[in-house]
Amino acid sequence: MGLLNTLARITSYVALTLIVMLLVSVIPVSIILFNTNSILLNPTTYEQKFTKFQVYEKIKNSIITSLVEMLAGEGATIQIPISKEEAKNELSNAIPISWVKGQINNLIRNLFSYLNGEIDEPNLTINFQEIKPALLNAFKKIASKSIEEEYTGAIPNEILDKLQCSGLLECLEKCKLPQYESTCEQLGLNSSIATQGIEGQISDQLPDKINLWEEAKKSDQVQYAAQVREYIKILKLVPLALILTGVISVILIIVISHNIKSTPRWLGTGLFFGGLTTVLAGYALPNILQSSIMSSSPQGLAENELMSTVLEILFDIIKDIGNNILVHGAIPLILGLILWAVSIALVFLDKPKIKVNPKESGDKTSYIR
Repeated sequence: MGLLNTLARITSYVALTLIVMLLVSVIPVSIILFNTNSILLNPTTYEQKFTKFQVYEKIKNSIITSLVEMLAGEGATIQIPISKEEAKNELSNAIPISWVKGQINNLIRNLFSYLNGEIDEPNLTINFQEIKPALLNAFKKIASKSIEEEYTGAIPNEILDKLQCSGLLECLEKCKLPQYESTCEQLGLNSSIATQGIEGQISDQLPDKINLWEEAKKSDQVQYAAQVREYIKILKLVPLALILTGVISVILIIVISHNIKSTPRWLGTGLFFGGLTTVLAGYALPNILQSSIMSSSPQGLAENELMSTVLEILFDIIKDIGNNILVHGAIPLILGLILWAVSIALVFLDKPKIKVNPKESGDKTSYIR
């Protein structure tokens, strides 16, 4: 019986050691993956970073630059003679930052709803209808300024009265009507802007909506999004499996140790070292990842404005993940210390009482621990 008891104790000790080692491994990996998923797959993360690093403002400037090229760039499609600076000033007022923010946030939320498996197909649509009237007015102002410069002093007041218009831009619109064609031809106002109209040109160049998902389908880019969606589905299952493994490990420790004094000690060991490993990982990983990214990036990449912003956002997200890992890693570490303290207290309280000689103590019922 003594040999069997010894073998049983050795077996349980080895089993407990292996389970504790498993628990120590599971805790940091599950916490790292859980926090990575919760931050990277949350659209709010990107909305906050875009606000922090003024991405919305940069996107607005890019839109304005594209529109200016339509007006004043080489090979301009609308053909309005205007300086780029004047065009930028007018268009900046026509595109509110709230519209840019709303459109980008809508794209982000729809994309992540698709990637997270919440919807089967995202609605990645940019809606220009809200700002199209303001853009049209801005284009008209730009056209008016440029054409007024070209025709300064060329339209007598009597002609303005005859056309029943108060300004050049209004006169140009009147020139589209058949009854004013001959008068406009005499004045040389039958330009493409007068005959075709500014509104028609802008409507042709700027659609009401652009569906990015449909455009991606045309170039077979959708399949890559579907693959990413499948990878994310697997990635989200891994931390759940690890958490389940950790729970089973805790239950096995309780069952195998089956001792009120040793159970807190074994559990405390697993939780403490698992939490300690997690805290160290949360502290070291951001620095390691940032150094790896910078060392592997092409030289001069950070000087590019777009890539510089992307790197800033990426590094800030990595920093947030590291901070969350530190906080969540401290929880098992503290629990482990508490369980160790409980184990020590139980051992101390369970010390046997030693009977003292009554003659020495002067008390027939005296005992000490």
